[in-house]
Amino acid sequence: MTSPQVSVILIGFNDAGRLANALGSLRDQSFTDIEIIAVDDCSTDNSLEILRTAAASDPRIRVEVLSQNSGGCSAPRNRGMELAKAPFIMFCDSDDTYDPHAVRNMHSAIKCMKADLVIGAAKRIISNTGEVKIWRPELHKKSLVFDGLSQEPGLLFETISVNKIYGADFLRQNEISFPPGLLFEDQLFTLRCFLAAARIGVIPQVVYNWNVERGAQTDSITQSRRESRNVSDRIAINELMDRELEFDPVMTHHKNRKFLQHELSLYLTTLFELSEHESIELIENLSRYVRTIPIEDFECLRPGLRVATYYLLTGDQAKMRRALWWEKGGGFINTELVGVRRELWSHESTELMGYPASWWLNIGDLQINLIPFEQRRYFVSLSKETSSINWLVGCVDFAGDLPPNSQLQIILREARTGALIAFTAVPIASEEGSRCFRVNLDSSSAELIQDRGVNSDEYGVVQVQITCALGVNRSDVHLQSGELLSALSISRLASFDCADHIEFEVQSDLRLRWKASGSNKSLMSVVRKIRRSRNGESTSSYLPITKVQNRTTVLYAPADLPSFDTALERFDTQLWIDEFGRSAYLMLPREVFTTRPQRSRYAYRSYSASQRKAVLAIADIVITDRPELIGDPRVIVFRKDLGAARYLLPVIGTATVGNQNELHQLIRARIESLEVQT
Repeated sequence: MTSPQVSVILIGFNDAGRLANALGSLRDQSFTDIEIIAVDDCSTDNSLEILRTAAASDPRIRVEVLSQNSGGCSAPRNRGMELAKAPFIMFCDSDDTYDPHAVRNMHSAIKCMKADLVIGAAKRIISNTGEVKIWRPELHKKSLVFDGLSQEPGLLFETISVNKIYGADFLRQNEISFPPGLLFEDQLFTLRCFLAAARIGVIPQVVYNWNVERGAQTDSITQSRRESRNVSDRIAINELMDRELEFDPVMTHHKNRKFLQHELSLYLTTLFELSEHESIELIENLSRYVRTIPIEDFECLRPGLRVATYYLLTGDQAKMRRALWWEKGGGFINTELVGVRRELWSHESTELMGYPASWWLNIGDLQINLIPFEQRRYFVSLSKETSSINWLVGCVDFAGDLPPNSQLQIILREARTGALIAFTAVPIASEEGSRCFRVNLDSSSAELIQDRGVNSDEYGVVQVQITCALGVNRSDVHLQSGELLSALSISRLASFDCADHIEFEVQSDLRLRWKASGSNKSLMSVVRKIRRSRNGESTSSYLPITKVQNRTTVLYAPADLPSFDTALERFDTQLWIDEFGRSAYLMLPREVFTTRPQRSRYAYRSYSASQRKAVLAIADIVITDRPELIGDPRVIVFRKDLGAARYLLPVIGTATVGNQNELHQLIRARIESLEVQT
């Protein structure tokens, strides 16, 4: 074998089931001048047999076995670096794979860029859902070279070591290695690399397939954040990073922001999932370190995280968990907001780190008061009434404006066809800040919303439908912890060969889902099927699309593109929200044309193709390039240059606006004109 150009260090421990795929992806690289240093961390399965069998047929593979298990990634990677002979080094974990051209792209880039290290894109794959995302896509839009970390502090978020190529001499001369005995070793290793590097390259090509199995117990060491060692190790790593940055206050500020936005957010998620008893040690460790961060760095926190952090640091675990329903539980508000515009999470008096409670608890940026009624997510809990067959429904009136005469139904909503079954609740005495109801969830109280049977393959979510003077709202139902909702018989409602009972499932966040099963064959089910077949069109179970009061309604209705082209950025939703989010309400197609902005329900909602006609009927301004709409006086014709994809769009026989900033100028003038008319 000729002298290798790249040493690829593959590490693993008791991962025989995935090791062959990882090793195969390295052996099949289009760039062949590599050595594969496979370091086994004293596995007890047949990992070593797999490695030695491959090495017998491929002279590029060298197998090294540690004398005892190290309990982490640092020791095997460090041993691999000691053995590396090539001028460049890369890393791979046994549960991941390389892109076929990873080494070629990385080797070419580091030589052409004359860089100390180069970062390629990593594809993050959620194995049990199939979800695929590029890790830190904002850093990989094009090839770039930075003259050190200070030129691009955002590199601090690029903390994994496996999507990079390093100069071997660069690592040795700067004595950079992985910290022994600690998890989250990548963070300190990459920081030391970034601080020492004179030139850092970035390329857009995907080089690494990073497999993550969310919500499951796996062999991946750093994935189980519940273990106390993980918390203490992450904090220990951050303390070591603080030492590296001791004399660089600017970079320390950026590093602290990364910790607050990423690590703290991760562990607040963990706290949300754990019981109060299990959380005590984690809270103590987190609080101790978080208090060492200067208060000015907390400005970066999203409002919901800032509220949760306040209660974390003041030791009020119950209120912290309540706050986390917004940030980690799906955007639900589990408390009555206070303040003139409901801009405060609650009234507290305890000052924290020199700042008043009102600073920590201010959520004005969320614009809660602007969220249309039908878009609100009420926190609704379901619990069994003591010594009764009935259930109690509690709805947190976070905005303080639910009328006392509000009506409520529990509904079973199917994802494709809408609400199918309803149970009507009756109001009962309520505490301040909530609305309470009683409901019977047995078959005698069930009502069909659509005049048809429920099919045995149908499933969906359990929601409440709140009807009042403000409009109609549907929000998910949460089953109180420890409660059990038994299967529901729907034989009384079933048509022939349709499902005859409903089973309920509680998700990890306590939201309820349902699934229909069984097959009714009774004589009455035949009668119902015949009767329903004569009724003609079934009743719609979708909520009507209504106009948001006191705001201009703007419809964006682009011409259709083939599905593989919908990733093109045809409309910058965030740019729109920044300018018009408080004065106008945007109706946006459900298809994804741009990165979805976070927590901006006050500013826009999506609609499906079948709802376009209804949305068009209430729109004040229409942004479109659909030829059939161009004659409408409300229309502004807008179409960005999509390159070759423009040939797939219908021809427009009129002048168009192609720049969104220019579009915004026209929108401003149109809104002013509408206000004058009003």
